[in-house]
Amino acid sequence: MYFSLLHDQNVKSLVQDLCIHAALANGVLEDKEKFWLEQYAHELNLPPSFETNQPLNKVLVELKSRCTERELRLIALEILALLVADGKLDATERGFMQWFIDEEVITKDSINRLYANFLQFEKLCAEHIAFIEGKAEVLE
Repeated sequence: MYFSLLHDQNVKSLVQDLCIHAALANGVLEDKEKFWLEQYAHELNLPPSFETNQPLNKVLVELKSRCTERELRLIALEILALLVADGKLDATERGFMQWFIDEEVITKDSINRLYANFLQFEKLCAEHIAFIEGKAEVLE
């Protein structure tokens, strides 16, 4: 949703690599994560990819050197959204966000609040779809 605000093509490629690492953080690439990787690739104006040759540490160091604080916060938000695409944030996925915490891009409290927001958003979207499909008369 926010990756379109990035303009540097090198940063976009690094972000795609980071997204792939994030999607694979718990060792499982789920259908929802594949869907979001495809959406992110489109938003970044890059071909879809589900694998990367770039080591995670290299990607993170490069992003840190090339991005503004605003861009890093934007990336942290989108990575968190990708990690919770399956409706949960397991310990491995929380650990993936540690770099952003260590670099003071985001706090643990912010991650918890944003995670709760993502769950509410997902529920709201499901209600909208049910309404559109005629499966719900009134939105609660």
